[in-house]
Amino acid sequence: MNDHQTLASALRLADAPISASEAHGIITGALCVNQHDESGHWLKLILGSSDAQQLKAHGPLVKQLVSAYTRARESLNDADFSHQLLLPGHAAGLGSRVEALADWSRGFLLGLMENGLQQPAALPGDAGEFMGDLMAISEVTPDDDEDGEDQEKSLAELTEYVRIGVRLVYEELNPAVSGQTTPTRH
Repeated sequence: MNDHQTLASALRLADAPISASEAHGIITGALCVNQHDESGHWLKLILGSSDAQQLKAHGPLVKQLVSAYTRARESLNDADFSHQLLLPGHAAGLGSRVEALADWSRGFLLGLMENGLQQPAALPGDAGEFMGDLMAISEVTPDDDEDGEDQEKSLAELTEYVRIGVRLVYEELNPAVSGQTTPTRH
């Protein structure tokens, strides 16, 4: 099982009303705003609660989510920016993967906004332009009229665009990564 399938299964077992892709988007957005969040606010966004008893009841899921959080933080800080979006593989089908990208994008926006970035599109330059695009991507649906091969290519390009856009946002909000001296908060 890949990471997406493992997290998706754990979320289903816990009856969580969120997809694995959206959960990963929330984690990534939260990390872009606050690399040192020890409060677990991101976990509350995913599970709907941070109550100790509920977290204990969802122990295996919490463990998976914490692992995803740790891996995402490491990959965002990696000099080579190895961060990847947590999306289903090709076996899931094109429609499911398009929906997962939209879910991931919605989660990322939620993670940013619920962790202090009230107006993501107000980020300067390319990061702000990307945030405007991401809002549209969060509502994307498969195009039944387009050729499957063309849709596959479009999805791959869009996924890479989102991945690189995340880097722009991360660097804007974490100036030490890009060599800036002061962070920009909006």
